[in-house]
Order: sequence, then C-alpha cells, then structure tokens
Amino acid sequence: MNVNNDTSAATHVTSHHMIDPIVLTASLAVFAVLSYFLCIALALLFPAMAASMQVLYPAIFPGFV
Repeated sequence: MNVNNDTSAATHVTSHHMIDPIVLTASLAVFAVLSYFLCIALALLFPAMAASMQVLYPAIFPGFV
C-alpha cells in the first residue's frame, strides 16, 4: 500500500476578509495630511499658482470665502 503523506500539496483555502476600519481610517488620514502639507509646500514654492487658485476655489467649492 502506497500512502502519500506529502504535506507540501496541502489545499489552498481562500477566504474573503473585510477591510479593517482602523487601518482604512489611518491610511486615509495619512493621505490627507500628506496632501495638505504638499499643497502648503507648493503654495510657498509657487506663489503665482497659489494666487490663481483664489479664482478656482469659489468655482469648485460653493460658498468658499
């Protein structure tokens, strides 16, 4: 009797997991902070571009003052 006890041929079971809300929140927060500081840095490096954004912001965000 030939019995195959090869453990390397184990079956692969996949399962679906939900995204961890804490990880999602932390990653979105880091992205928002980095984006904010990038915008501040670009406004300091390119003041002409920042001045032109004063026209764009009210068009994009209604009620922006």
